Amino acid sequence: MDPAFINEKNWEHLPTTHLLGDGREVSVTDLFVASGLCPSKNQARKLIEGGGAYVDGERVTDIEAKETSWIGDWLILRKGKKHYHKIVFDKDEKEN
Repeated sequence: MDPAFINEKNWEHLPTTHLLGDGREVSVTDLFVASGLCPSKNQARKLIEGGGAYVDGERVTDIEAKETSWIGDWLILRKGKKHYHKIVFDKDEKEN
């Protein structure tokens, strides 16, 4: 895992996007577009195919990935070496 993920103090200063739901139906390309790290799904696909997309410090290689490994309250996206973004999943009010 990337050393940046070890120090929680860094997480609170990241740009953050809140998404409704638990993330089960969101593809990794949609996450990169929703975060603003990529302006389009095409750019997100190119980023993934080029090996520059990471979810929670792990390189993403599948453009259609909807893996449960990132299901939780939040995750960290990384584009290249320096661009980070936090995605927070806000559960539906019906589930509360």
